[in-house]
Amino acid sequence: MHQLIQDSLEDYLSGSLDSASRTNFETHLANCPACREEVEAMQSMSSLFESLRDPAPVVPDPGFYARVSARIEQEEESSLWSLLIQPLFARRLALASLLFLALVGGAFLSGEPEYMTLPSAEQVIAMDEGYRQFAPAPDASRGHMLYTLASYQQ
Repeated sequence: MHQLIQDSLEDYLSGSLDSASRTNFETHLANCPACREEVEAMQSMSSLFESLRDPAPVVPDPGFYARVSARIEQEEESSLWSLLIQPLFARRLALASLLFLALVGGAFLSGEPEYMTLPSAEQVIAMDEGYRQFAPAPDASRGHMLYTLASYQQ
């Protein structure tokens, strides 16, 4: 389908196309059989949809709006936020929150303090000297690695 037909198809089918555009549209349809077939198919589909439309407007039953309003008010009363307003539930929720905060605070404060402090500078130096005693000499480990790489076989 050509661009002129695609741009104006909905307006043409609804009958709201101005006279100059309608003339250009129909001239193109007279010269292009592919676009003419597409538009005819769209017109038949449009008429099928029109046949499904009910000629009489839909009017709600008497009291419909009153029932809808009553239902909306009823659902507003039973919302989740209304539970928080009830005194018994609000007290229980406040008590549970305070107990939870007390338990979390107690667990936090009862932590072991020796793991919370950093070691002093003397302790760091002593640990470093202790590790140097057991570490292999750098030259020995390089030679061992070179030997391992040279003797590797698949």
